[in-house]
Amino acid sequence: MQREKPFPFMTANPPRRPLPSALNPRDLIPPFELPAVNRSGTIQSWQYKQRKHLVILFFPGASCSACCQRLLDFAQQYPHYQSVDTEILAVSSGPLEPLQAWLAQTPVPFPVLQDGEGRVLRRYGGLLPEEPLPVGLFVCDRFGELYTQTIAADANDLPSEPEIRDWAGFIDMRCPECFPPEW
Repeated sequence: MQREKPFPFMTANPPRRPLPSALNPRDLIPPFELPAVNRSGTIQSWQYKQRKHLVILFFPGASCSACCQRLLDFAQQYPHYQSVDTEILAVSSGPLEPLQAWLAQTPVPFPVLQDGEGRVLRRYGGLLPEEPLPVGLFVCDRFGELYTQTIAADANDLPSEPEIRDWAGFIDMRCPECFPPEW
């Protein structure tokens, strides 16, 4: 079965709209394991299960200036994410060397992972191998349940950092062990 192309070919002013995804809210995110760029070893998404909520940003690498700015925004607000038990995982599908060079100049406090072929984003987004890789943002709770997601052709179409921070706070507030009951 042939899927409709998500980018009905780029014009000078492509429409700004979210792209379809393979996941729906309340689905469990598929687990993954990827090599870390700014840490040693690999990171598994499930190593955070039952411990941390996750914000997962998929981006095309250091060549995307809007994505790099998003990483800097996350880095600046990282203490807030930690205060609501949320970890940020940034997953690059771009070349490794430019990303390493950018991270050497601009370190970030959260894991940046390398997925050079974009396999994880293709699985999350339901993308075919021949389709171009978009950017993506997924926010899930500590059990891997997806709360919100955006897949877009352009990083500027992703939710703003304050909106993502609000989602992280909302998810943490829903944790029944974290707050007293509403009697």
